[in-house]
Amino acid sequence: MDASRLRGHHYIAVAGLLIALAVVVTAGFVLVSPGGTGAFMSNLKKAGGSVDYDFHGPLWLRRLLGEGNPFKAPAVLTFGPGTTDRDLSGIGSFPEVRYL
Repeated sequence: MDASRLRGHHYIAVAGLLIALAVVVTAGFVLVSPGGTGAFMSNLKKAGGSVDYDFHGPLWLRRLLGEGNPFKAPAVLTFGPGTTDRDLSGIGSFPEVRYL
């Protein structure tokens, strides 16, 4: 096999790996991200609360995916003075929270 054909096969292999990575990351967002968590966190912060996260996965991938990545889990929830019982109704969807 000459060098140009071999190089072409390498490009195809790399493209295939990138496509597979994109599929896996997309599936991770769909399967790992619980629905409705964004609204809960938003309401918590609007009421003066805060969220501290535990981060998992490689740093470079978390940076690439941005703030909404599936590799973070809320670990500590702090409630503000404006927090109501209604704001807390979704807390059961966060079993990984260690401290309130």
